[in-house]
Amino acid sequence: MKKKLSIEFKKTPDLALVSLEGVIKQAAEYATENPKESLRLCQKALQHGRNISANDRAALCFTQGNALLALGDYSRAIECLRDAERLFQTVGDAGSVAEAIRTMGMVHFRMTNYALAQNLFSDAIERYRRIADRAGELRVLNNLGAVAQRRAEYRSALELFAESERLAEKYNQPMAQATAILNSAVIYEALGDNEAALEATLRGLGIVEQLGDKQKQAAAYLTLSRLSMRRKEFQRAIEFAEKGLARFEDIAEMTGQAAAHSTLGEAYFFLKHIDKAFSHTMHSVELYRQLGDRWGEAVQQMLIGDLETEQQRFKSALALYKQCAAAFRDGGEKFREAEALYRMAKLETRRRKFDAAFLLLQEALSIANDLGAKDLLIEFLSLAVTLYRENADFENAFKAQTRIAELERLAADEQKMKYTETLRIRFDVAELQAERRRAEERATFLEQEMTRKQKNLLALATTLVQKNAFIAAIDDALRPLQTTTPQTAKKKLKGVLTMLRAEIGSGDNWKRFEREFAELHPNFMERLTARYPELSPAEQKICALLKLNLSTKDIAALLYASERTVENHRYRIRQKLGLESDANLSTFFATM
Repeated sequence: MKKKLSIEFKKTPDLALVSLEGVIKQAAEYATENPKESLRLCQKALQHGRNISANDRAALCFTQGNALLALGDYSRAIECLRDAERLFQTVGDAGSVAEAIRTMGMVHFRMTNYALAQNLFSDAIERYRRIADRAGELRVLNNLGAVAQRRAEYRSALELFAESERLAEKYNQPMAQATAILNSAVIYEALGDNEAALEATLRGLGIVEQLGDKQKQAAAYLTLSRLSMRRKEFQRAIEFAEKGLARFEDIAEMTGQAAAHSTLGEAYFFLKHIDKAFSHTMHSVELYRQLGDRWGEAVQQMLIGDLETEQQRFKSALALYKQCAAAFRDGGEKFREAEALYRMAKLETRRRKFDAAFLLLQEALSIANDLGAKDLLIEFLSLAVTLYRENADFENAFKAQTRIAELERLAADEQKMKYTETLRIRFDVAELQAERRRAEERATFLEQEMTRKQKNLLALATTLVQKNAFIAAIDDALRPLQTTTPQTAKKKLKGVLTMLRAEIGSGDNWKRFEREFAELHPNFMERLTARYPELSPAEQKICALLKLNLSTKDIAALLYASERTVENHRYRIRQKLGLESDANLSTFFATM
């Protein structure tokens, strides 16, 4: 039996391991919780050189890939995972091949290569389905939902997460179920449906707390923190973010730590706790820098610029905003670039450098207009009104104010439409899930009904076999009496024997059996006759009984024939069907 890769092992407190297998297991255990230690253990295992089997080398490559993914070293992670996939292919471990491909998809997802990530996830899910690995299939369903989410394909994402949750509950996979629920919460958050997001997050958190999964707990707390921020409950946001941060630190998850510090920095900023806001934001910047995430680093640098502005260190703030604008421009992040330009314009306005402010604002307005970002346009035009008034240009100030009123009306209409669309998406997803449940319930009912009919038919066949055997035994017992019985009783005995033999040969029994058989296997006899017209009526009966997996002895008793006669029929049936002499007829008819 090939050794299967597993990354869930019981923790061993003592790191002084003596066996190669022990080192490999502990390296796998630490891949996400302590990736640096995991890599050290992998190197220790690799020192065994030629003594390492292909299975163990594949497992080590996979573990290294996971550890490097956790550390944000994406290029090396892909190299290790490709090696793992190749080695798993060599040893014929289909499940681990699928998992290596899925993990490569996770790497590309982190690198925002969503198209490539989706292709890899699609490949992985097909491989899992081929080997009926439900747990793997559920993991990839959640991955595909995450890709749809990043592409803002919210309906598709919710459908994938809902299907994942349904299947996870069906197959008793609580971790996959919690993942799907928490991912759905993030979608509802993006749609602005805070109530649904909160409900889903609390449901998911309840599951992961029971399971003791710190990574999922941390993600749930971070979602609760963001939702609290939206409700302007900043102190609660801080409490949730700190819980999330503590768990991310326990498992050395740098991306999560960076996000938690970012949320804490933002919450403290709104509470005017500038020193704490600055400390957390700088932590976030450093973590994003280590991860090589320029976008995340630039977003945090913008918040530092806001903190510098709050402390009236305008030159420092302006320099930071310029860096952020350049970084966003290089990355094609137009929305963020416009925000950085607006902050610069606002800062120059505070410094009463109106001409410089107006030029920056014009550039920001141009980007916002191209994007059709009404919220940005409203905010930017409000600053334009201020600048026009400062220059005593009341005509343009009035035009800008009129434009703001128009945009606010449009934004309100869009908000209503968005809310309606959110409700429609929720309804559609719920209806789709209800339809799938109904189909599943119907399939279960039909399966149970089929099982019931199968049992009834087998019971009928058994009863008929027993009845015929009993009658035959009575016939055998009475037949010798015909020679010793007085003449007056012979006629009566002969009548009894005739009745017994007539009962065995009665067509009523077979007709009842045929009716029950037709209910269980509709159109079987028609298909059999159409495909093999050369079969005789007697042979067709035997084919039907073979489909029920009855033995030669039972068939003989049911048809009141000798076992030799049934064997001869079976031989002729094989010939007419073109089957080899050792072919199992019951198996053949079971698939027909």
